[in-house]
Amino acid sequence: MQLAAALAALAALAATPALADCSVGLSTPGVLKLSPSDSTVLSSQAGTASVVVVTNLSNLLGTTVTLSSPVLDTWPAGFAAGSAVVEERYSASWLLGSSSVPTYASGPRSFAVPLAAVVTLVLDNRVTAPGGFRQGGYSTKTSISCS
Repeated sequence: MQLAAALAALAALAATPALADCSVGLSTPGVLKLSPSDSTVLSSQAGTASVVVVTNLSNLLGTTVTLSSPVLDTWPAGFAAGSAVVEERYSASWLLGSSSVPTYASGPRSFAVPLAAVVTLVLDNRVTAPGGFRQGGYSTKTSISCS
């Protein structure tokens, strides 16, 4: 059984206009797939990571990019979403630097971009459900903002 769903990191990429100090665009939509070795894990590592491009950073001399806590956005009827754990890791790069967190975490994260006009961000999401997954579509959501 193959479960796949577009990561909603792409659905939530537009930062709230009142807080936006940048533009966020989806370059590659992510796809969650069931882990070949563990039927309790859906991940974009088994599928495709999302690639996001952050541009128009309002303060070229220093901007903080913030990723919200990832959440499960959609799931099929009958799935115990409350027991699922949603986690994310990222890797970001720009002309003169980079930032990455190679371990999965469920909380919000942020990183400073000291001098850049464009940041490429790779998001890898993982959903763990102790009881496994029902057939159907699943998606996660992450909001991205700049300050």
